[in-house]
Amino acid sequence: KNYTLLIDGINRYYDEKLPLLLWIFEAKSHNSNTQEQANLIYTELLKNIWQSIYDPQLETVKTVEQFFHPDYEQCINGVKMNLNEYIPHVLEQKKNMNIDTIDYKHIIEQGNELFAIYYPKGKNINNLPIEAEVIAYFYFEDKQILKIHGLVRIINGELADVDM
Repeated sequence: KNYTLLIDGINRYYDEKLPLLLWIFEAKSHNSNTQEQANLIYTELLKNIWQSIYDPQLETVKTVEQFFHPDYEQCINGVKMNLNEYIPHVLEQKKNMNIDTIDYKHIIEQGNELFAIYYPKGKNINNLPIEAEVIAYFYFEDKQILKIHGLVRIINGELADVDM
């Protein structure tokens, strides 16, 4: 239910350039209170996951297995992957680029669902700067990512860097 609403929000953002967050808040009649904001469990978990995944000092496979559900599925820019496909994908990413920072602009968390707009920045294999805009919906189960559905747009870099 919320998944469809959030994906529709992504599409409207790209198609009509509407203020996405305002539209989602109005559509969901979201009522934030300080208690909800104090319990942003998945927001912090997501930030820790991406920091750990792209940390060159941490073992990638163990990190993915820790933070991603065994039934993990993602669809990014229409490309679908499960956990067995995702692990080699991340290993290849780490060979071809370094992510130095991720700037989280907007995050909405409700229950075990999270919607985020964020900007990873780093350098590709040729040491050229890369930056992307990521708009994604996350669904968590047992404190692990079960599903991601999102779009990635390159702001700075080569088209091949879209895999970031």
